[in-house]
Amino acid sequence: MPKPSTAAIASGCAAVLCALASPAFAADEPFAPYGTATVRTQQYAPLKYVVESSAFDPAEVANTLRVAGQMLSLSPKGSEMVIVVIGGAIRAFAKENYDKYLPIVAAAADLKQAGVKFAFCGSSMKGAGFAASDLHGLGEVVPGGYVEVAELVAKGYASIRPPLVLQQTKDARYVDQPGLKKK
Repeated sequence: MPKPSTAAIASGCAAVLCALASPAFAADEPFAPYGTATVRTQQYAPLKYVVESSAFDPAEVANTLRVAGQMLSLSPKGSEMVIVVIGGAIRAFAKENYDKYLPIVAAAADLKQAGVKFAFCGSSMKGAGFAASDLHGLGEVVPGGYVEVAELVAKGYASIRPPLVLQQTKDARYVDQPGLKKK
């Protein structure tokens, strides 16, 4: 095996010494070779959103309503939002299921109170076995949910479809670093 050159050894030693002297290696400092994120503050212009909730599982509707609420809280006055409910999860808005899905209905009622409009897919409603009179009066039944989304996009609404995985954001930091969580 060939011996490393003096220059290679010196270069390696210099790299180790620099790394050890770096504040990123201090015991109380996290490793941060790219620095720290900056925070941008800005006032957004009024926005128009169509938020699609297409699922069979009402938990996805609950997630959509949570994300919509967060978006609304960050949006300036004058913003518009329509939530389009498509698929079997429409059953969460059926009067006969009120007790079972009360948190979802209450969240939707709060959003409606804040000016959010709801559209229920007529095809999904019929396919699930419901009539318009079976649903709470939180929104209107439209002929087709996806067509409604497309029409709103054509009118300048930004299409948003929150994934279910956003439910898992709370306390995600502590999955990898449980010792950081305040008790």
